[in-house]
Amino acid sequence: YEGRSYFLGELLDITGDQTKLFKMQRISYIYQLMLEMTQKSAMLESLEQVYEFILEYAQRMVRNFEFCSVMEIRGGIAKVVALRGYDECDCITDIPLKDTFLYRETHGKCDRIANISDLNPYLDNYYPIRVGEENEKVMLQSTISVPLRVHGKLAAVLNFDSLYKGNFNED
Repeated sequence: YEGRSYFLGELLDITGDQTKLFKMQRISYIYQLMLEMTQKSAMLESLEQVYEFILEYAQRMVRNFEFCSVMEIRGGIAKVVALRGYDECDCITDIPLKDTFLYRETHGKCDRIANISDLNPYLDNYYPIRVGEENEKVMLQSTISVPLRVHGKLAAVLNFDSLYKGNFNED
């Protein structure tokens, strides 16, 4: 930092506790990714690169999802601007913000991460997607929906979606 080397560390007794050891390894991995992100983010030149950058690193941090997307928020509309796993022609690109999983789960506040283990209550607001070589139509079953804020204002929503109920834990 500013031409000087620093070491950031934390000591924790994990003797005989495999769960704590696993969590510490996971946290260490995420810290490593955050440092890498900090270094690479200065090289981004366009908003499209920022969205792809977000998806690339988010994919490395979150487990158990088949699909992810970034939706930019403008004028009350959530527009899908970056995708992973989805067939582009299968994705609805413009969704009223009030119909997004995040908005509905947070009662319009969009102020926290929403981990929704069962999307059945939301069946009225989303459509099946096609998967596999046979283009079988299936419904998403669970999601993590993350508000992305710029200067305190909701700028985008990052979603991780799964075909399985309860696929995400709090970690």
